Amino acid sequence: MKKLFLLPCIFLFFITTSCGVTQKFKFSPSLSEEEFDVTYLVDYKYLNPAESPKFEELHVNQSVDMNYKDCKALFRFSLFKDLGINKNEIEKQFAMLTQTVLYNLDPNFDYELSDFSPEAVKKEFNGDMGVTTTIINSKSPFFEGYQFATIDIFYKYGQGAVVRTTLFNDLSFIMPDSTGLSPQLSFYHNFEFQN
Repeated sequence: MKKLFLLPCIFLFFITTSCGVTQKFKFSPSLSEEEFDVTYLVDYKYLNPAESPKFEELHVNQSVDMNYKDCKALFRFSLFKDLGINKNEIEKQFAMLTQTVLYNLDPNFDYELSDFSPEAVKKEFNGDMGVTTTIINSKSPFFEGYQFATIDIFYKYGQGAVVRTTLFNDLSFIMPDSTGLSPQLSFYHNFEFQN
């Protein structure tokens, strides 16, 4: 199963070289949080660190359980170091990372990505760009025990990318309550890139 990570890289290498453009992949999974400057914003009343199991699909640096208003979810964070991306290749490199991560998580799922505005990513996460997608009923071991997941990928120039996977079973997690906020939105800003 470890070939899952290599297959998209080989595929992307083939695509880029066959089109006359060679593009070196300039992200590396960060296996240690000391290599990466990100802060997790944890409210210990509702959020608690959880075990981060080992997955072949995606390395998980940090997991956080949420239990809020009878609603439960699990946040998983995976970190990727920027290995020296030039400003003129940011979008291509980010697209390659996004495709590789999503393919590794579930190669059979047809993802529909939505972009976050750069202004919102800067204001809310101190990053430069981001995308999001939702997955339902995946058969991948990474999602085992959960019916729904959102996958957010954020990037900060010169630092790297954070892949935040939010797993849940109860749709009330994304439904607004009497305050107008859903539990998901109440804890949406649960990490931030440092300067």
